[in-house]
Formats: sequence, structure tokens, C-alpha cells
Amino acid sequence: MELDTLGAWLRAVAGFNDFELALGEHGELEALLGGGDLRAHVHPLGFHGSGSWVALWRRDAQAPWRDAAVVWIDSEGSPWEAFAATPSEGLAMLALDTGALYDALSAAERVAGGAGAEDDARRAWDARTPEELANAAARYAAQREHRARLGAARLAPPANAFTVALAAIRRHGRFSAWLAERAGRGAVAEGAPAAASAAVTEKAPAKKKAPAKKKAPAKKAAGR
Repeated sequence: MELDTLGAWLRAVAGFNDFELALGEHGELEALLGGGDLRAHVHPLGFHGSGSWVALWRRDAQAPWRDAAVVWIDSEGSPWEAFAATPSEGLAMLALDTGALYDALSAAERVAGGAGAEDDARRAWDARTPEELANAAARYAAQREHRARLGAARLAPPANAFTVALAAIRRHGRFSAWLAERAGRGAVAEGAPAAASAAVTEKAPAKKKAPAKKKAPAKKAAGR
């Protein structure tokens, strides 16, 4: 899915989830990531009220955005990882609200780092994913339109959110590790991904619920 198609979809179903659209608004996200120009590799989609972001990520600046991963960049430092292997898959995963998405990705991050049992997490999310999808459908009126669009595009909400996120990490590698490597080369500001560097240690993050609401990043003026 190309950027313009993705953007049109997200604008058409605004309010279908608990994050605010900020398509291509790099300033606040780049500050969270520690500075440096990441525009060739990272394309913001929106932010949660906690200050966490959803964005596209591609390692190769020449690769098409339609092949980019969709990443969650948590305001508290972890997880900073892919939860979907492509933009289309990301739209399907966003049939979940961000609290469930965060929990599924946190479980996938632990398993990818060798700190969790994959079979146990898979079984847990086999049961939990349908419940979370039903919760999101009941919570957001615009989810009906979002899911209708998924069906028309021959996409479907995830059967198991954990397995989708784990597969995305395994396909694209660790976003946190990529940032730490760039920091080591001086590609982003010194000390920036302190959170990314911590993630590379493979320590499992403390379990928490959906990110606590904080003041959202200030919106930029149109056209900037």
C-alpha cells in the first residue's frame, strides 16, 4: 500500500482508534528518537495521548514505503519495535485499540529477545485477540467503517496479534537495535536512543496496561 492510499484510508476513518493522526509530522517524533534526520527511513502516522507514536520504518531508504514495517515507538522507551510487516498488515492490526496492541507487541518483544515462552504467549493471544477486537468494535464507532474497508481490500483483523507482531520483528529485525546502531555511527544525536540501547539489552519490560494518558505532542501548523 502506497503512502497516499494509506493516508487517505486513515483520514477517512478518523476516530477509529485512540491515536491522533499526524501524517508525515516529523518534529515531535524525531525529538523522541533523539534528533537527527530520519525522514528517509521513518514516516510518522500518528500519536497516542501518552506521547507514543505509530510510524512506518524502512531500513533501506530506497525501498518502497509499501514494504515498510509499522512500528510502535513508546514514550516510555519500550517497546520500540515493529508490530506489522507491511502498511496493509498494520491497518489490520489497528482493528485493535492501542492498549491491546501495546500488550501484544510487548509479549512479542520479550519472545524475540529470548525472555518469554513463545507457545505460552501464542496460546494466550489466541484467546485474547478476539476479545480485544470485540472491545475495540464496541468502543469506537468508526471501527465499523475501518473493518468494512479491510474486508473490501481482502484484509482481515488479526487472528492472533502476538504472532503477527513477532513475525514482523523477525522479518524486519529490531527497530530499537537499528536506532542504537545509527547512534553508534553518529547518525542521530549522541545519547538519543537511550531507550533503544536499553531495548537491545533484551531485558523484558515491566508489564503494564495501555499507556497512561499524558498531554499529546503539540500539533504543527498545517503545511509545516
